[in-house]
Amino acid sequence: MMKPYKIFLALLFTLAILIGIRYTNQNFNQIEKKTYAGGLALKHEFNHFYYGDEGDVVISVDVEGGRLPFENSIGFYYKPSRLAGYEGEISYTRYEMKPTVSNPNRYEIIIPRGEKGDKIFYYLELNDSDGNTVASLISGEDNLKETWVVFAGERPLILFMGHVLLMLAGFFFVSLAFLTSFSNLQNSLNNTVLGKQILWSVIFILLGSAALGLNRQMFGTYWDGIPLGNDITASLALIIFLYWLIMLILMKGSAFKSSPSKNILPPGGARILVIIGFIITTAAYLVPHGMGEF
Repeated sequence: MMKPYKIFLALLFTLAILIGIRYTNQNFNQIEKKTYAGGLALKHEFNHFYYGDEGDVVISVDVEGGRLPFENSIGFYYKPSRLAGYEGEISYTRYEMKPTVSNPNRYEIIIPRGEKGDKIFYYLELNDSDGNTVASLISGEDNLKETWVVFAGERPLILFMGHVLLMLAGFFFVSLAFLTSFSNLQNSLNNTVLGKQILWSVIFILLGSAALGLNRQMFGTYWDGIPLGNDITASLALIIFLYWLIMLILMKGSAFKSSPSKNILPPGGARILVIIGFIITTAAYLVPHGMGEF
């Protein structure tokens, strides 16, 4: 039987990872960029993801400290990540942003919403009358990974909450396994408990990563990580799952038969690999969701 203090510590670890995930995702997905030129400040706020199946997307820039000179314009440089039936590099197309009627110091442009999972790239520049760059709000070449937007479908609350709870449950059992690894694993009971914790970790991580169909609802595909795609978040989830699946195979005696003697992995090796697995899992959970592609 697990000691209550270990369960409490595992819950604390899980709460800490939840707070960490929220922090890293907020900093990654809610971004503000500012640049200064001629005594004016140009500010652009954006998210990497636009949810929902309807409605166009409005990209805006606020001019602070005065009016934009007549001879200047704000260029919106845009390209989709792919075009149907087109092979090769897609070049950026410039569109001029226009001031809004209600606020002449806010410049906007509307882009049509793409299909689920579609991605666009863009960057913004302040140009003079000849089209020369006066200031770059976001550089299309140097910071390309910060200027992409993905269109996503509605995020069903039940599926989303199920995904979150299952992944947190997976981390809870990984944390329990981490704490149990410091016990005397020569003891048959401790070794069996460790095997069961690894088993539950695998089950919850599998269900939370793919089985709920949340990715299908939001991005139009069931899986876009390796080997079918190159999405970082999905690929990390697969790496975590495979790591603990291998651990489960190595600890199969404890996990399935409550018989540590049938394990492939000796106690000392189990301790080391569980600690490594905990570190890998923690690091992967803290990578911002929707980090992009590799």
